[in-house]
Amino acid sequence: MATYTIAELAREFDITLRAIRFYEDQGLISPLREGTARTRVYSARERTRLKLTLRGKRLGLTLSEIKSVVDMYESPKDTVAQMERLLQVLAQHREKMERQREDIEGALAEIVAHEEECKHLLAQHRISYKAQDPMNSTNDMPQPSLAAALRHAEYKIPEGKLVVVDLAVASGRLQQVQLSGDFFLEPPEVLEAINAALNGLPVDTDAEQLAAAVRAALEPQVMMYGLTPEGIAVVVQRALA
Repeated sequence: MATYTIAELAREFDITLRAIRFYEDQGLISPLREGTARTRVYSARERTRLKLTLRGKRLGLTLSEIKSVVDMYESPKDTVAQMERLLQVLAQHREKMERQREDIEGALAEIVAHEEECKHLLAQHRISYKAQDPMNSTNDMPQPSLAAALRHAEYKIPEGKLVVVDLAVASGRLQQVQLSGDFFLEPPEVLEAINAALNGLPVDTDAEQLAAAVRAALEPQVMMYGLTPEGIAVVVQRALA
């Protein structure tokens, strides 16, 4: 029968000797003691229990949940009580992971919004710098000043989130529209569709028409958290005021 030393298991599973001793103290594994030095010797059974323990740890199970699963692994598989307990543990953990997934998706949406805002601010800075650069030969050409036409506005939607817009005006139409803020969109890519829907609209477009343009860009499955088409219309009109 194959046996393993504590050092061999530590190398195989890339964990510390201290971690293995900890799992032993928790009753998850029970090595034999051999010789006068009482050296730990791990059987194939204990190796399997350690493997299951580490798998449970990666899944985020508590030590008590891990011990229940590991112990159930060795019990008869046709025991009704054992299967019911395993289903209960798995259902509880699935519910926990689903909540974590929702939190992660919300955090990712916020990160994407901040990334878009940073990209836009960087692009705005580059446009402004280029327009002011005396070495830029294009300054001698007759053209509209994009830097001078850039507009910015903010609006806190009642019972909602802050929405920010940066845009330019050229030839009486909205250009380079970029929305940002602490709202959430699902999927987050819909923000680009909203920006595109506003680009090119006449500057005298009223609030109702602006909101309608936003709604037309939204697919039925789009979810907006803290943001409304009417709120977008308000902030755009503030930028144009």
